Amino acid sequence: VKVDPLVDDCVHLVKAEAETRGVSLTGELGAGSLQIDIDPKQVKRAVLNVIINAVEACPGGGRVRVFTRTAEDSYQIEVRDNGPGLTKDVAERAFDPYFTTKPSGTGIGLSITRGIFEEHGGSVSLTSALGEGCHVLMTLPLRKTATV
Repeated sequence: VKVDPLVDDCVHLVKAEAETRGVSLTGELGAGSLQIDIDPKQVKRAVLNVIINAVEACPGGGRVRVFTRTAEDSYQIEVRDNGPGLTKDVAERAFDPYFTTKPSGTGIGLSITRGIFEEHGGSVSLTSALGEGCHVLMTLPLRKTATV
């Protein structure tokens, strides 16, 4: 699967919601026509989870940027927002099943996202600081991935 078009589709699917919230959502995709052996529906679901979380975290006037690139032996998808950020304790628990900071959240989105990337031989990490937004890095190996 060509992964940049898949990520671009995710950005476009969330763009209208971002605009409704007054949040700027942009994609800066740098992996070109790279193809990776992945389950496109599952990876798309995972990337959408992260982009939607970022858009929902930002106040009006906020910004979410989605980047893609290759680095050594991995394809990387990076989502950065300039929302309020998370405390260290909350950031450490963000991938725990059923943990949420949203009044109507289920707490399974990021847990599912991490599981999908790990099933593909990749990883997901989150860094954040209060007042500085969040940065989520999702990686997929450039070698043949595990069967999912």
